[in-house]
Amino acid sequence: MNFPPSSIVLLARLLRRDGFAFFGKCARFAFSRDAWLWLLRGGRSSSGPARFSRRDIETIRRSPWFDEAWICREHPEILRSGVSPAEFYLVHGTTGAVGPGPDFVGDEYLALNPDVQLAGMNPLLHFEQYGSLRCRQISFLEDSKTVFPDGATEQSRDFAVAPPKTFRTAVFAAFSGNGRISAANLLYLRGLSEIADNVVYVSNNPVFPDEVRKLDGLVCHATFANHGEYDFGSYKRGFRKAVELGLLAPERTRELILANDSCIGPVVPFSKAFSAMETRRCDFWGLTAYLGFGQEHVQSYFMVFRRKVLDGRELRSFLDGVKRESDRWRVISHYEVRLTPVLREAGYRGDTLVPWNFFRDEADDHGRLAFPPASPVTLLRRYGMPLVKTKTINGENDESPDELLGLIGQINPELRKLVHPRPKAAPGKDVAAHPVPREKRLSHMEACRENVRRIAEKAASGEAVRTVFLVSDPAMFPARPLFEAMRRGAKAFSPSVCVVPDLRWTDPEERMARCFDELQKTIPAGFLRLPHSDRDGCWTDVLSGADIVCYPSPYDLSNFLFNPHWAVGRSFLPIHVNYGFYRSVYDRGVMSRQNYAYFWKAFFECEATAKEYAEHSILQGANAEVVGYVKMDALFGAKPWPRNGNRKRVMIAPHHSVEGGANDTLALSNFERYADYFLELPRKHPELDFVFRPHPFLFTVLARPGKWGRAKAERWIARMKAHPNVRWSDEGDYFPAFASCDAIVQDCGSYLVEWFYTGKPCCYMLKDPGDIDAKFSPLGMECLSHCYLAYGKPAIESFLRDVVEGGNDPKSAARDEFRKSVMVNYPHAADAALASIKRALGAG
Repeated sequence: MNFPPSSIVLLARLLRRDGFAFFGKCARFAFSRDAWLWLLRGGRSSSGPARFSRRDIETIRRSPWFDEAWICREHPEILRSGVSPAEFYLVHGTTGAVGPGPDFVGDEYLALNPDVQLAGMNPLLHFEQYGSLRCRQISFLEDSKTVFPDGATEQSRDFAVAPPKTFRTAVFAAFSGNGRISAANLLYLRGLSEIADNVVYVSNNPVFPDEVRKLDGLVCHATFANHGEYDFGSYKRGFRKAVELGLLAPERTRELILANDSCIGPVVPFSKAFSAMETRRCDFWGLTAYLGFGQEHVQSYFMVFRRKVLDGRELRSFLDGVKRESDRWRVISHYEVRLTPVLREAGYRGDTLVPWNFFRDEADDHGRLAFPPASPVTLLRRYGMPLVKTKTINGENDESPDELLGLIGQINPELRKLVHPRPKAAPGKDVAAHPVPREKRLSHMEACRENVRRIAEKAASGEAVRTVFLVSDPAMFPARPLFEAMRRGAKAFSPSVCVVPDLRWTDPEERMARCFDELQKTIPAGFLRLPHSDRDGCWTDVLSGADIVCYPSPYDLSNFLFNPHWAVGRSFLPIHVNYGFYRSVYDRGVMSRQNYAYFWKAFFECEATAKEYAEHSILQGANAEVVGYVKMDALFGAKPWPRNGNRKRVMIAPHHSVEGGANDTLALSNFERYADYFLELPRKHPELDFVFRPHPFLFTVLARPGKWGRAKAERWIARMKAHPNVRWSDEGDYFPAFASCDAIVQDCGSYLVEWFYTGKPCCYMLKDPGDIDAKFSPLGMECLSHCYLAYGKPAIESFLRDVVEGGNDPKSAARDEFRKSVMVNYPHAADAALASIKRALGAG
């Protein structure tokens, strides 16, 4: 009897669920890829040109990201295959291995959008059909631009201005990547027009001309232009237009509404929220507040400003100050977070529909992140929330998306028809494609306690506790001292190191191989492992049988098997040893990540960082332990390089966060500003030796077509290496370089604190004095106070001349006193971490 492939997949999944792991794996290995492709094709045969629908093929062919000539040059086998280039890409580009053109990197899109990867969809097809509508990020380069369709134009149109009735005016900020106005936005505008006399519509994109007529009767003015300033740029333009039309005059408007299309709604009429807020004594209000980013503020997706604010100058001045930012996180930190304190400082009173204590109480009682949209079902039922964040429909919430969709369907069936749930996971990929709900987080912590009991029994019986240390880059192995401590002096543990893929970059397997080769030089055979990728791009599960898994980063860097969220419900204990010393405002956002809630233990460097974590983490620091900076134990005893006589040696250490790079939010790097100057330094100071130590990602970012390009980056590197008094340093272990240098010139993140362990002077490069308050935590600010700060070349020259060459170091004494507060348990932080684990497990 012949079984269709789909039946075999079902059988494999049932076998797996019922515990017949061997048979399930065999079935999946033999049939899963063909079966899944068969399902994607709707049961069609894989032979012939009918693998995908004509509509799919035409979508790819017309995409501005698809370059037919390019893909034919890259894959000459297309000409012999008998299929069109578009279909060839649809078939072979699903994993990201084959690209549609030079500017769309499928690997990056899949890494940035894991739900697409889990659904097994072709990345460009998903972007054209869904991703562009929701402004999905397509590249790790933050300055990547949306390509709008041909025929979409920038335009402005006036409609009829309504007489005052509700005495409200609204400004609605929108975005569309496909040049059209969505049905969901039209429904939102219809609800908005019921409580506002006039709506000014500002969309940050061009539009097809025939789309604009859809707004007739819903808005009084519409502007479509790619201004690139996100929703606050649209608010600024809409506010100015409302003033120009006379809509904000006292006789026409008592309340101004600012709203954007990051939400769907209204689920319930807006009038209920306005009725509830009518008796509140406040000058401005919103639907929800947020307690993160180090500042309590009213969320800006829906805000209402009453006459007292409109009569003042603060709001107008604030909006006039909105400028183009490189990414949405800067928009959030510069405008959304700051608007509430600006108004409060001016004497205005703010409030929210959902009481602020709701978020504080939830955070205190349940150990959860105070993020309002994460509880859409509760907020809708308890407070009649008119709006639901679009991303919560895709699973980014603490409550069931299915329950949310069902509730929306009960209240507003018309809206429910416009809402589409997230893609379902592909067969065999039973991993959550969205943040773990609160109840599952709590059950995860309970599972950790059960795992502790089980592993403790194992240790008591004399069996070694198997510990796997994950590493994606030789320079990012902060737990190495803990690994060495387990390997050499703790017989109760059986440690191993596993090199894992870093999917932020387009060559994960090549990087894995380089990392493996580098670690092989120092890690004995038998302790180092390398997972292998099969033809479907899935890595072997090396975590099978592990008791403890140590993660070097809270980011989703890798294949889902090696991401912290995979630990949920598993039989091992996930721990975290950080690769960087937290010292910036940016780090608060990192601390608040969902992934931190998945760790059984998160080891912290000192009381200052643990305090920050307690304030900003989901679990309010419940899983934190201060043991010291484990990573820096390896500096103790590091062998310095041989000296060249009595010559002083200076490290130059530029960060990777160049403008438009992989982290425009952190934005520490001054490299492009000083690139030519760095090349001159070795000639200007022949009496000094230099160690050039770039961040491992710096030239990877610069080599991208959106930045310098590979040729320019390689030329710069060659010129720097050509200097006789320069040593290029890109080894995974940079502690010998630390031990060898007498001073450092840097703008790095972790190095800011790490360099204090050497006791030597530091010149820290900053763009602007305002960056100190804007970018650094109190600990980071204190670190900077013990550095020599440079805002230009003269300060660097003064540091090299006076401090390094002249030996005049006035900050030395205070620096030595301060460093004691950060060097907790040095050089025995790993022993402190191991002792903590032993105590919990009762291991000897």
